[in-house]
Formats: sequence, C-alpha cells, structure tokens
Amino acid sequence: MTAQSFTVPASLERTRLRIYAIQLLLDGIMLLAGFALSTWLYLGSPTEDTVWGSAQLALPLFWTVALLNRTYSVQALIAPEFGVQRAALALLLASLLVLLALFLLVTLLVAIGTAYMAVQEIQIGYSSFLITVPVYSFYIALAFLPAAIALTFWVWRAHANLHADGLDDLRTSPAWAALGLWVPIANLFMPKGAMRELWNRSHGEEAWFGQQSVDAVNSWWTCYVVGIVLISLLTGIVVVDRITPFMFLTPPGTNMLGMAFSSSLLALSAWLLIRIISRITRAQETVTTVGDTFA
Repeated sequence: MTAQSFTVPASLERTRLRIYAIQLLLDGIMLLAGFALSTWLYLGSPTEDTVWGSAQLALPLFWTVALLNRTYSVQALIAPEFGVQRAALALLLASLLVLLALFLLVTLLVAIGTAYMAVQEIQIGYSSFLITVPVYSFYIALAFLPAAIALTFWVWRAHANLHADGLDDLRTSPAWAALGLWVPIANLFMPKGAMRELWNRSHGEEAWFGQQSVDAVNSWWTCYVVGIVLISLLTGIVVVDRITPFMFLTPPGTNMLGMAFSSSLLALSAWLLIRIISRITRAQETVTTVGDTFA
C-alpha cells in the first residue's frame, strides 16, 4: 500500500498564513501594550525611552521563541487554550533568555572593570577594594535576582513536563527542583542533581541513567558555585573590615583580581546555562514524548 501525497490548496495556504500574520501582530500589540501600561503605572509616562528600548529587544525574541515553540501551529489554531499556553511559556522563555543575557553582560563588564582596576592598584600601590566591591556586588545582585526568579519558573515547568509524561522513578519533584534554587546550603548541590536528571530524562534516557554525569551541567555548576562562593567571600571581607576592628591585609590588586576572576566565572556560567536551557527545551520538543511540552 503506497502513501498518497496531499497538496494543500493555495487558497487555504494563503488563509492560514494570513491567520498566522494576524496572530503575530495581535501578540505584538498586546506585548507592547503591556510595556506601555507598566511604564505608565511605575514611571507615570507610557513613553519612557529606556523601556521602549527594552521592548524593541524583547518583541523580536518573543516572536522567535513563539515560532519555535509552536505557538502558531495548526494545533494552536484548532485549540485556542493550547495556543494561549504556548504563548505564555514562550514569553517566559524569552524573558529568561533576556535576563540571563543581561546577567552575562553585567558580570562580564564587572570582570573587565575590576581587572583594569587591579592593574591600576598594582601600579600605584593603593587599594580601593573596600569602596568599589560593594558597588560591583550590588550590580551583580541586581542582574542576578530577576534571572534567578525566571529560572525558577522554567525549572518547575520543565520538571512538570517529565512528570506529566508519566516517566518512572523520577527523583526530583517540580516543587523541590524549583525550591532547591533558594534553600540555603541545599542550593549548593540540589540544582545540579535536578538539572542533571532533567537533561538525561528529557533526552530520552532511562531511569537508571537519570543521575549520570553530564559535562555541560558539571561545567555550568562548577563555574557558578566557585564564582558565587568567591564573590561572597570577597564581600564578606568588606563587611568584616567595616563593622569590626579586624582587617584583612592583602597586596594591592589581589582582591580586585579575585573579583575579576569570580565575575568571569559567573559570566561563563550564564552562557553555559543559556545553552543548557536551549538544549533541554529542544529535547523536550523532539526527543521525549511529552505531548504538550511547555504548554
């Protein structure tokens, strides 16, 4: 028995493309309206230049993620609820990628700035570490928190997809995978195990292989933990020097070089995490049998 090919009539194909174009425009208008409303509520004006600069970056990225995420698929046209869910998750993924890219940029700039200041300190023999580190740490924290919140939602949803697919012997629940990013002490080891299981099971591995080592995850987590621990120690030195009679004496440039190294590791961890998120999202779309992945 031979399979017969089916050709979509040109008129039907044109109608479908018109519907997709209308959907793209409506989503774009709604996203821009959200920017305008937020700007008006928080800044008193819907035409703030900096906010619209962000919108120009967010909108094309959202459309790209939405297209890859099947937001405008035939199934989305037939089942509006499916399309709405896809659009919401596309917005979440686009936001996460933007925030991680912003965190990468901030940490990279801090690394470059502190490396330059370390050279200056070595040349003049004077350290400005106690003044500059709190400022740099604040910038990193400001970029880190939104990205961490968005990552929490993504991790929860990605693990929920595996449970919804009925996979056996999953060791990490969606709730614990998300909370593990925030619980002190536990957040030094739980996220690595949760991401490792997420990677392996999303790529179709059996339960017994779920906790096997993954080079990409190991590299990401090593860079992140070493970077965050080192920057915490450097910030702690500033706190001790300022509020206690004790003082840590180090040669000029030493602490700044440590700050540059830790910021570089955090920037590298952000880049690796972007790659991991993209690979897992693609795997859950194409490898696993999750019917409504990220929907």
